[in-house]
Amino acid sequence: MCIRDSSFTAGALGVFQAYSGASTYVISPESPADAAVGENFEMTFSVEDTKNLAQSWKVQGSVPGLTFTGANGEVLEGGNGDILNAQSGVLSGVPSEEGNFTFAIRPYHKRNLTGDTTETGSLLVTVNVAAPAFTLQPVSMATRTGGRAQFFATAVDTGATVQWSKNGQVLGGKAGGTLVIDNVGAGDVGEYAAVVNSVSSSPAQLTINDSGVNDLVNISTRGYLEAGDRSLIGGFVITGEVAKTVLVTAAGPILPSIDSGLTGKNLADPHMFLFEGLSFLNYNDNWGDGGQESVLNEVFVQVGSQNFESGSKDAAMLVTLNPGAYTVIVGGVGDTSGIALIEAYQVD
Repeated sequence: MCIRDSSFTAGALGVFQAYSGASTYVISPESPADAAVGENFEMTFSVEDTKNLAQSWKVQGSVPGLTFTGANGEVLEGGNGDILNAQSGVLSGVPSEEGNFTFAIRPYHKRNLTGDTTETGSLLVTVNVAAPAFTLQPVSMATRTGGRAQFFATAVDTGATVQWSKNGQVLGGKAGGTLVIDNVGAGDVGEYAAVVNSVSSSPAQLTINDSGVNDLVNISTRGYLEAGDRSLIGGFVITGEVAKTVLVTAAGPILPSIDSGLTGKNLADPHMFLFEGLSFLNYNDNWGDGGQESVLNEVFVQVGSQNFESGSKDAAMLVTLNPGAYTVIVGGVGDTSGIALIEAYQVD
């Protein structure tokens, strides 16, 4: 516990007591409390063992991203914004900055800071806010029965192993920044999170919505990439209410077999990056990486796209995405130049 006023001694867990016979302060969680940037936090405070219940509180200090309210929704008042007319208070929200933040609270048994509950001074409480463990948090997703679900997460520590959990239980054999769930059924519904060094990401819910609709129009973008910072950019939008599985390809080596006029002009080794807004989601260099050739060959036939040759340096990824706007950026490995083709196909 962190007691900053010599007139207080530590009582039971989360409880601070004043002089004998005076009031008991109840702080939950106890001070100093731990929070994390980007994750929900809540702390409650009240006073007990007093003839007159608190009717107002003087609040001094703040925690970026958090708000003081009363247990019944009362808000801070007064010229200095430091009066909380409530019997008990709540500090809640999503911390936006890391650091150690201290605030002072003092109860009064009448409104507008009149009639002291106790003769002692205010109580100082500390909230320690840690830096986030993830730069990309998984996002809740709804899909159809028998459909596909996919969660993405990126850890701050890029060398750490990302594991996945469902309803608080670590999933064996599921590691890496992407979690794919095929043939989704009722048993897959639940709360998923990424885990790094025993720290969990924000939870993401997987639900089934068989009545939801979605749509994506197949897109195709071809262009010439110059060496340097130049890249080929394509985009697509998924509309509706449920996730959609999409095949995204970046063709280069295969182009001369489609159009002989591109011989010697095609991009020899494309790689591509998938973004939602400014958030990086996925990457692929060679389409067969990770042993996915057999799966993608089936998808190529399903959507009617050109099959890539086994072992070629064309790029492809199969992703399941929530409704939203997405950007595909294609470049040449080794700062190379040439013509490339970006295509996106709806799979389900």
